[in-house]
Amino acid sequence: RAEQRRRAPDRCPLSEVGGSICAVDTTPLSAIEAAVGGAGDEPTPAARLAALNSISPAMIDDVVFGADAARLGAAADGRVVAIGVAASPGVGVGRVAVDPVAALDSWEAGRDVVLVVDETTPADEPAMRVASAIVTRRGSLASHAAIIARQYGIPAVCGVGEIEARAGEQWLVDGATGEVRHLDDDSASQAGRGGPALSELPTAVKTLLAWADEVAAGGLVVMANADDENAVRTALSLGASGVGLCRTEHQFLGEAAGVVARLLAGDHEVLAEFAQHQRAALRGVFSAAEDRPITVRLLDAPSHEFGGVTEHNPMLGVRGIRLGLMRPEILEAQAVAAAEAWCDVAEPSSAGRSAAPRVRLCLGVVAFPEEVTAARSIIDAAVERVGSVRGRRIDMAASAMVETPRAALCTAMFATEVDSICFGTNDLTQLTYGLSRDDSAELVAEYRRRGILERDPFATLDHLGVARLLALAAQTATAANPEIALSMCGEHAADPASIAIAAQLGITTLSVSPYRVPATRLAAARCIIEGDGRR
Repeated sequence: RAEQRRRAPDRCPLSEVGGSICAVDTTPLSAIEAAVGGAGDEPTPAARLAALNSISPAMIDDVVFGADAARLGAAADGRVVAIGVAASPGVGVGRVAVDPVAALDSWEAGRDVVLVVDETTPADEPAMRVASAIVTRRGSLASHAAIIARQYGIPAVCGVGEIEARAGEQWLVDGATGEVRHLDDDSASQAGRGGPALSELPTAVKTLLAWADEVAAGGLVVMANADDENAVRTALSLGASGVGLCRTEHQFLGEAAGVVARLLAGDHEVLAEFAQHQRAALRGVFSAAEDRPITVRLLDAPSHEFGGVTEHNPMLGVRGIRLGLMRPEILEAQAVAAAEAWCDVAEPSSAGRSAAPRVRLCLGVVAFPEEVTAARSIIDAAVERVGSVRGRRIDMAASAMVETPRAALCTAMFATEVDSICFGTNDLTQLTYGLSRDDSAELVAEYRRRGILERDPFATLDHLGVARLLALAAQTATAANPEIALSMCGEHAADPASIAIAAQLGITTLSVSPYRVPATRLAAARCIIEGDGRR
C-alpha cells in the first residue's frame, strides 16, 4: 500500500531477527533522514547527488501531507464506496456533509467534515477550507475543487461519478490513491484524524531540499500559486522563491463574491466596493511576499462561478482580458488597486519596513495580440496616475497567459508587449483537446483502459500535441524578445515528467500550489541531474 501511495518502489531496510530476515518498517521521513545522514557531516557533491537520487518527489509529498497518512490508510478497512481522480494528497476522515452550508454548520459544531458535492465554485470556498476532505462527483486534476484543495493542503478526490452520499456517514478520503471508504464508528476511531499538511518542514527535508535548490539554481525556479496572505506565507515557508500566480478572482469569497456577481451583471454602484476589497486583498499578499517577485492575474472569472450573468458556455465566454476590454472600468479599477496596494506596502511603516514585491500584472485568456496592446494602455495609464498622486515611480511589468491555442500560435506577435509569458497548461490542454477538464474523469479512465491514452493529459503534458504548441510559443517568443521570461503555472508544473518537457522548451519558472512546492523543488533538481533541464 505504501508503494501504491508513492507510485514508486519502497526502499525497505532489512534486519536479521532470530536467524530470519525481516523487513523493518520505514516511512518517507525516516528514508529522507537516512539519506541525508548517510551523506555525512560534510557531504561531497557526489554524496549529495546520491541522496537526491534516492528520494522521490512523491515521498516528499507524503511527508508534507501528513506523516500519519500511510497509517491512516492502512487502518481503514472500511468498504470502498468510490474511486476517483487522486486530486490532492493526504488522508481526511469525517462525517459527510452534502452541501457547503451543512459543512460549515457541522464544522462550527466541532465535527470533522467531508464535503461531498457535484462540483465546487468560488462561492463554496469558505466551506472547502474547513473540510477535512473534499469529494466531487465531477471534475479532474485541473478542476476548481482540485486546485483549491491543493492550495490549502486538503485531501481531495474528484470525478467519482454518481455515488450516493448520506449526510452523517463516516468517510475516509485518500487523496493520494483516489479511494473513498465508508467507516463504521470503530474503524473511524482506529483511523484517527488526518492532520493538516505541514507548513514547517522537518530538518532533514530542509537539508535535502537545500541541496536540491543548489542543483537547480540557474536552471529552474519554483514559485507558488497563492491567492491570499496566508497562502503566500505558507508557500514561502515551504521554500517558494516567489508567487508565480496570484488569481484575483479567488480573493472574493463570501459576501465579496456577491460584489463580483453584481459587478458582472452591470451594477456600477459596487465598483468602488470592488476596488476597495481588491486593494486590501493585494496589500496583504504584497506584504507577505516582501521583496519577492509576484505575478497577479487580473480578474478571470467564468460568469457561472459567481452568478449574476448567464452564458451558454462560460468557460469560453467573456472572461480574462475579454472582460477587461468589454468592461474597461473593471480592468482600470484592478490596476489602480494593485498600484495603490504596492504603494501602501512600499511606504515605510512605523516599524521602518518598506520592502515591496516586484509585481507583474497578468492578462488571462489572450487570443489576439491587439488585446494585449489595448489592455496595456489602460493599465499603464492607471498605474502612472496612481504614481503621480502618490509621488512614487511604480514599476509594474506586464505578463500574458498563453492558454488558448491561438495565443500559442501567435505568441511572437505580442511577446514584445510583455516581459513574461505564463503558460496556463490546464486551459491549454482542455482547449487543445476540446475536452472539458471538469467532465473528463470518466472518459480519460476509459480511454486509458482501452490504450487510447497512455496518461491523463491533465496530469502529464501531452508531448505530441500540447507540448508542440508550447514549443512553438516558447521559440517564437524568445526570438521576438530574447529577454522574455517563460513560466508554467498549470498543475503540470508539479509533475516530474512534465517538468522535464518544460525545461527542454526553455521554461525556467514552475509555479505550483503551496504544499506542492517542496516536492517540485526536488523534481526540478532531479530534472537537472538527469540532463533534461538547462543550466
